[in-house]
Amino acid sequence: MPSRRTLLATATATVAAAFGGCTVVTGSDGTHTLKPDRPALPTVDATVAASDSVEWRPDEGYVEVTALLFEHDDGSGFTLSTRCRVESHDEDRPHSRFRATHDWSRILGEITAFDSNAQRTDSNPAFTYANREQRDELEWELSIDDPEPYPRVYRFASEFDPVVVSAGDRIARTTLVAEYEKDRFFGGTCQTGTTLQLEYGEGAAEDWEPSE
Repeated sequence: MPSRRTLLATATATVAAAFGGCTVVTGSDGTHTLKPDRPALPTVDATVAASDSVEWRPDEGYVEVTALLFEHDDGSGFTLSTRCRVESHDEDRPHSRFRATHDWSRILGEITAFDSNAQRTDSNPAFTYANREQRDELEWELSIDDPEPYPRVYRFASEFDPVVVSAGDRIARTTLVAEYEKDRFFGGTCQTGTTLQLEYGEGAAEDWEPSE
């Protein structure tokens, strides 16, 4: 049965239904493209309640992640927004897959909406995109059809019910995993990833620039 969760209402987003607890492949009968500049951010006035970032350099590439937890100023809940930039060091080991998880299971409530900068188009096949949805967790997975060694930027966001929290409470966490082809000619892959914990408290508002 279709759930009530829909894509966040951004200017370029279209509303799409997801099936709770099932695997949903967006546009499985078509092609896809990734639009790095498409926002996946709160659409209401919000304050940064927490922020975290990390950089790591596996042998195959470079990965930079920023996660921001927003508290909606109108009391309607929270938004977790993550941005990840992935690049390859070696053209023979291009970045080929990416997985992101938003986990809200530390608090009671339900995910009410989600968004990403992965959009279906009718041309330029680039990747296969799927998301898996539960009441308090979302997972996105992208598989690049023809990996090339140039940087890619991924953005994901999810909204959560309003809850009562105190300073220092761990609200959400996000796990990001980048996969590279270990040898594009002979096959094989390798993975690298990180997990960021978002705790309620004073955030870094300067890390966020509202989308136009």
